[in-house]
Amino acid sequence: MKKLFMLIISILTITSIFTGCANVSESKPTPPFVAKYAVGDIIQKDGSKIAYHIGLNLTPEQKASAVAIIYVADTESTPALGVGIGGYNNVKWCTADAKAYNRIITPIIGYRGTDDTDGSDNLSQIAAFLGSENDTSDESKYPAFYTAIKHGNNFKGSPFENGWYLPTIDECSILIEEESRIYAALDLCGGATSLFKLQTIWTSSAEALYSDKVIAIDYNKNPLTSNYAYADLKKDDDSSVVIPIRKFN
Repeated sequence: MKKLFMLIISILTITSIFTGCANVSESKPTPPFVAKYAVGDIIQKDGSKIAYHIGLNLTPEQKASAVAIIYVADTESTPALGVGIGGYNNVKWCTADAKAYNRIITPIIGYRGTDDTDGSDNLSQIAAFLGSENDTSDESKYPAFYTAIKHGNNFKGSPFENGWYLPTIDECSILIEEESRIYAALDLCGGATSLFKLQTIWTSSAEALYSDKVIAIDYNKNPLTSNYAYADLKKDDDSSVVIPIRKFN
């Protein structure tokens, strides 16, 4: 009996050793992260991308199929951001009769580096903030937001029909700061770079001090940096531009 017991122990020990070796041999190192998108990539309606480079020429079909230009590359934890090819003139942030007009909307107060860096849910945050007074489903009262959302109507039936939104001040500032890398690609696709430089650009970020104003970006109006400046605009100002953006996974 003792010999049988020792034999069983030996078999179990050997089995355990081989099992451990197998587990060691099966474990593989995690491959390094490789970004799917690069700044300047031109996204096409079919989901393909064209890497921008100096001297790039696009066919008429490729220009017509352009959806966005990537201006923030993806990381292991965050998606890429792309700016729509088109922009929209003379749009109000909201109308004077909107419930959000004369309110400081605290959840979406935004300056560079604040918590509100993602504008994809800012309209729903306004809705939650207004509570029983919520009127954000009335598209006519929140033109800037719905203009951005409806940008996807240009891509009916494509993977990019949905998901467009009005950027926060962070998302919009990064866009302006990347001009040297993306504007040439935008121009190549017939994009909206002239809108960037001629008018103020709406963001979805609220102003902390004025109930009837929100933050826009005034391109090339900062005397200290010759880059851009922030502007507090009345929410029903209709001289500004909507530039839709979208996440790309």
